Amino acid sequence: MKYIKTGTIQNLLAQADEDNRPLYITGPIGCGKTAAIEYFYRRISHWTIDCADGKIEQKTSPSKIRPRVVIFDNVSGLEEEASRKYVLDMLTRSDKHIIFTSRAPRPAWLISKTMDENVLLADHRDFRLSKEQVFRLMEELGVDASEEEMLKVMEDTRSNPLVISCIAYYMKDTGVYSKEVNTFARINYHTYLDNELLGRMSSQEAEFLLAMSWYPSFSFDLARELNHGLDCRPVVDSIQKKNAYILTFSSIGVQLMDSYIDYLRHKRSIFWSDEKHRDNLCKAAQYYEHTGNLRMALQCYENAHADDKYLQLLEKTATDGVNAASVSALLDCYAALDPDKVRTSWPLVSALAMSESLLIHPKKAECWFEYLKQIYEQQKDPEIREAIRRRILFLDLMLPHHGNKNIEERFGKVNNEIFGNSHGVPKEYIDMMPTILHGSIDFCEMSKDENKLMSTCSDIIDALKGRASNAVLDILKAELAYERDELDDFEIHRLLDRGYMIADGDESYSACFAAVGVNVHLHLFRGNLVRAEELLDSVRKKALDVKNDVLLKNIDALYSWVDQLHSNRESVSAWLETAPDEGLGFTFLERSIMICKVRAYMIMGRLDCALDLIERLLTFFEMYDRMYAYYETLLYKAICYYRIKKPEYEQIMNEVMEKAYELGFYHLIADHGIAVMELVENVKPASVSRSFHNHLLKLTKQMAENYPNYLQCVEELKEPLTKTERRVLHLLCEGLNADEICKMMDISYSGIKFHNKNIYRKLGAANRNEAVRRAIMLGITDIGPFE
Repeated sequence: MKYIKTGTIQNLLAQADEDNRPLYITGPIGCGKTAAIEYFYRRISHWTIDCADGKIEQKTSPSKIRPRVVIFDNVSGLEEEASRKYVLDMLTRSDKHIIFTSRAPRPAWLISKTMDENVLLADHRDFRLSKEQVFRLMEELGVDASEEEMLKVMEDTRSNPLVISCIAYYMKDTGVYSKEVNTFARINYHTYLDNELLGRMSSQEAEFLLAMSWYPSFSFDLARELNHGLDCRPVVDSIQKKNAYILTFSSIGVQLMDSYIDYLRHKRSIFWSDEKHRDNLCKAAQYYEHTGNLRMALQCYENAHADDKYLQLLEKTATDGVNAASVSALLDCYAALDPDKVRTSWPLVSALAMSESLLIHPKKAECWFEYLKQIYEQQKDPEIREAIRRRILFLDLMLPHHGNKNIEERFGKVNNEIFGNSHGVPKEYIDMMPTILHGSIDFCEMSKDENKLMSTCSDIIDALKGRASNAVLDILKAELAYERDELDDFEIHRLLDRGYMIADGDESYSACFAAVGVNVHLHLFRGNLVRAEELLDSVRKKALDVKNDVLLKNIDALYSWVDQLHSNRESVSAWLETAPDEGLGFTFLERSIMICKVRAYMIMGRLDCALDLIERLLTFFEMYDRMYAYYETLLYKAICYYRIKKPEYEQIMNEVMEKAYELGFYHLIADHGIAVMELVENVKPASVSRSFHNHLLKLTKQMAENYPNYLQCVEELKEPLTKTERRVLHLLCEGLNADEICKMMDISYSGIKFHNKNIYRKLGAANRNEAVRRAIMLGITDIGPFE
């Protein structure tokens, strides 16, 4: 088999040899260190000294070594002082060309000398195989496979030549990469690792690696728990000196390298009993549970097949509370439970009601809610019965699909039946109030009468008797004032800052985010981009500190909106790659992200995707009684229809503007500036007062001046259309036939066919209809500048 030159290592070997500079090569097992050296010196005699045993048995004098090139293999493993001195003497006092290979960085005893000797350095990055090199290697190994199969091999092996060679042996006959092939290939690879990895470790080091093999990232505290109270730092240090590619330090402690996890778990399954394996996982689960990492605790119980403990932990978590934030963190765990087991536990039934509501399965959620009521009716124990009653009242108020219908009555029930005689309530009631999670704008139907809205909210807020209740009202007032353009900026900021400080002191982080969200909108509207980004940076750090993934995702969506204001296509495209896939479904807590995704699609010229998502969101928001979000999404539909010249845009815009007027909400429309400018100018419903329309137009113009590129969706084609082709395309979009275009442009029929062919090719269209549709979606139906 021919050697496949990999990465830049051959260039470094050549440079080191030409300049007679020592070369220190480090890399993981199987990356090709030895093969690269053997290939480069295939026609030149060289002398190899193995240092893996910790000492050099035969310290041959340099004068008696005839080859010019001397290779110290596994040099970082040297422990004996005499052997180290032998290496240093040869490095500094002989005329030999020295090459070091190792699985660890340069040891301390070698660093100062090697720096003096101007050593060249090479690591695993210099051995990376490109896609073409992986394909060549597999062909050299006799594999005839499709590109798709080879790419699978490349991904699974991380381009490790040794693993590729093992897999290729079993792919020769069929050319198919299957799970069976991977299993057999790993046996060969693992046999090699038995000697090169665990075979070089002490019994204590090997046992430590096996104990931690199920935890890719772990802290030293966890390691101590799983290793009988052992201080694991010296063990990790010792392992790193032998092979730095097994363990690395991460932000939380230690990281196990992916390429060795399968091997270590395989060896653990051989050396450890089932009981020892389960005990290790259950100890880890208890540690994670104690430190508040419930997801990892559940995962450990699941891996240990400790079904009872898994269910008990979920039940305990549900007993503590089923607000949207806590249930969302374990959404997949709750959703995957066996319904029969759920029915035996009222806390789990309540958790399923919330989880199905968050997953936008309102019928399933309501079934679980009704089942909880049945359990309440059948329960005899007065203490449990009271706990279930409180949970029913909580869910009636907080289940997302219940919306805001009869909100006053539901608030009243909670106020009178639960909190009437108390001095405080669980913080989850504050965090989950609609005024915080969704903002006052979700009370838009009630906000037509501000006194009624404030009175309704005050009923429950008075009962809360907590500092955070004041934050709720302050943020509510500020948000309404911004929407209605009622208070001056100073007063709005004062309310928001006060609300934020109170909420932060009470660790009500959703309230903090609500306050920052309104503040960011106000600063962006005034063109103060720098301050808006500072606020986002600040609240993002807080979300990271408290590990609130739900808030982080929504904060990132706000960041993306800033990019959208400038139509920063590169950043918007990058955010789209990380956004949830609506095709796979989305949750209630991701609704703001989905709205952001609509705008992203519009900027990227994917109006078909935007319209598909808009229809889904409209159905969802109507079903869940989220009226503000409904009309915001309807506004995007009007913009899309306007851009693709569908006359229905006017009727849709009428509906949005009438609702905005009814509620007194200017910023529902005005915040979209240049994107709605022409619609606001052209659409003037009879029911909307002139003063409202004039003020709306004024605010919209202000936003348009600050962000003239907002939602700009013209896409640059890889191969731009010529001026003539733009003209022909415009006429095609106008509906003219070939004869009419020939007359208008004074060109021949064959000329039109030639231009059409080029237009179809550049747009990636098969025919005229596809070309027109593609042009509309890309926003290039206008003629554009031409001479």
